[in-house]
Amino acid sequence: MNKTVLNCPLCYQNQFTRWQIKKKPFPYYHCQNCDLIFIDPSGIIHPQEEKKRYLKHNNTHDNRGYINYLKGFLSFAVLPYQKQIKSILDFGSGPTPVLADILKENSFYVDIYDPYFYNTETFLQKKYDCITATEVWEHLNQPGKEIAKLINSLAQKGILSVMTLFHPPSKEKFEKWWYKEDITHYSFFSLKTFEFICQFFQLELLQTNHKDMVVMQKK
Repeated sequence: MNKTVLNCPLCYQNQFTRWQIKKKPFPYYHCQNCDLIFIDPSGIIHPQEEKKRYLKHNNTHDNRGYINYLKGFLSFAVLPYQKQIKSILDFGSGPTPVLADILKENSFYVDIYDPYFYNTETFLQKKYDCITATEVWEHLNQPGKEIAKLINSLAQKGILSVMTLFHPPSKEKFEKWWYKEDITHYSFFSLKTFEFICQFFQLELLQTNHKDMVVMQKK
């Protein structure tokens, strides 16, 4: 019986190192081509379990810390470009689209999409001046396919603003990293990964805080 060939879910190459992490029943893989760290498919949980996990998040309008967190993202990754932005897609909004509501308060037209809570892919037929994704990309188990959809929905010169915590540079540090402990976190990016994404998808890297935020523009 032939074994299934495992490729990187972002760049689709198989130039990766297998990392067996303590107390984990499944391995991770570190791609040498695009620097993505991704989970073995056996570690991906059932969609219903994922949804239950997301419903436990306290990402609501009443959570002042969360509101301030989102406003920090907007100040860095959206508002500096507001003169060229009219329409925005908030990708992965969660059950309560708090970010979308804040954007609307700032006079933007906003559509939302979430595979579990607002699952209508009408955005595939539209073009947006900006697409936001806050704490979403780490949940993607097929990031290459999902990112391609987003790029296709960006208008020319459109802005792609992403927040996801950048992974540490070594297996030893990754093993101690708290961010991987969320059972719905499957893909981990670095600045090098985003540089690869820009080259692969013909984007320009406009700015980054070198920690968890990056702004890219469609050429």
